[in-house]
Amino acid sequence: MKDSKNQGWFHSINLPNKLTILRIFFVPIFVAMLMLEVIPHNALLALIIFALASITDYLDGYLARTRMQVTQLGKFLDPIADKILVMSALVCFAGLGWIQAWTVVVILGRDFVVSAVRLAAVQSEEKRVIPARTSGKVKTAITMLTICSIMFLWVLADFGVINTQVQFTDAGGTTVIGHGYNAGVILIPISNALMYVCTALTVFSGVQYVWDARDLLKEVFRK
Repeated sequence: MKDSKNQGWFHSINLPNKLTILRIFFVPIFVAMLMLEVIPHNALLALIIFALASITDYLDGYLARTRMQVTQLGKFLDPIADKILVMSALVCFAGLGWIQAWTVVVILGRDFVVSAVRLAAVQSEEKRVIPARTSGKVKTAITMLTICSIMFLWVLADFGVINTQVQFTDAGGTTVIGHGYNAGVILIPISNALMYVCTALTVFSGVQYVWDARDLLKEVFRK
């Protein structure tokens, strides 16, 4: 006999929230695809998985609004799922040497601060759940687009579209085709430039978030 209590809990989760949870389950698969270079064209597979996960970020919000299924759980879980997905990608990028680690530290620090504010709001007397701000959603969307763009560039390099070969003439007058540099010489500066934009947006949205919650923070610090 099925546990009616557990069955009721499962059915109480609406479709938008299930999509949010699905986005979290995509994360370990994405990380495995990106980091296991023994898998043929792993960057392409990781890009596809990340793109699918990013699409769920749009769908859960769209369905919640159009179906009138906006819930407190969704307001709380959606930004957390976004942070887990985005930070997993950025940490992997830093580990691979694609981007500078300090940009990841700044973005991660901002997310810790914002998460602390949200937790303080939930534990306040009003039990407030602070939804993601528009600036935060824009920041997340641009960061996801940047992540997809960086992976797409490496996919192009993997398939040889970004040519890393150079042609030169040796001392004997023979034309030689060789590898004068690796793809990172071209792609890493581009990736870092894109990350500077994301980092700036992240800091701005974080400052705005804390400023808007200043009354709540004052109440917490008084205790």
